[in-house]
Amino acid sequence: MSNAYEIAKTGGRHYGTYERFKDAREKEIEKSIRALEQRIIEHEDKIKNPEKYVEPDIKSIHLNDLVSRYWPKEIADFRAKIAVFQGILKERQNG
Repeated sequence: MSNAYEIAKTGGRHYGTYERFKDAREKEIEKSIRALEQRIIEHEDKIKNPEKYVEPDIKSIHLNDLVSRYWPKEIADFRAKIAVFQGILKERQNG
């Protein structure tokens, strides 16, 4: 089991996600995984091509914060949620 899954299952970060999806249909969980994977791809593109996603007059300090901190943090959060979903599915398979 992934660390993110164990943390969520025991009431830590992403516990709400765990509670919401622990009894969800497999198809719903898989759809959520695909949606998060798509958001990761989008955020990776935001980091590579921020000019496509922000106003042209954005201050460079704000843009640098988005690229170096905010978007990578969101990617890590999406990956943790995917790990929670995968943990739910794996636990079901293992009984």
